[in-house]
Amino acid sequence: ELTPAIKQHINSEVFLFSCKIVKYNQYGWRNNRTFVITQESFCLLKDKCANLRRRVPITLVEAMTMSYHHESSEMIIHIREEPDMRIASPGFRK
Repeated sequence: ELTPAIKQHINSEVFLFSCKIVKYNQYGWRNNRTFVITQESFCLLKDKCANLRRRVPITLVEAMTMSYHHESSEMIIHIREEPDMRIASPGFRK
């Protein structure tokens, strides 16, 4: 859902999708985030979409790795010249 809080971060980009996810940091700690996909980038927002934590242009995404385990909702987004991003989205994995 495109809320005013999300809209302020995507500017004039075309909104495609958003959902709640869990992002894992380098130590394996879980952080709740809102994952937003536009035609040009994806963003991670914190605190009810108030703070932009990370924006990655779609052109920098090299691949996505998804677990085949039927109970897993985790995936890894591989980003060129940046650290990979490990996330989990139980309701929106597919």
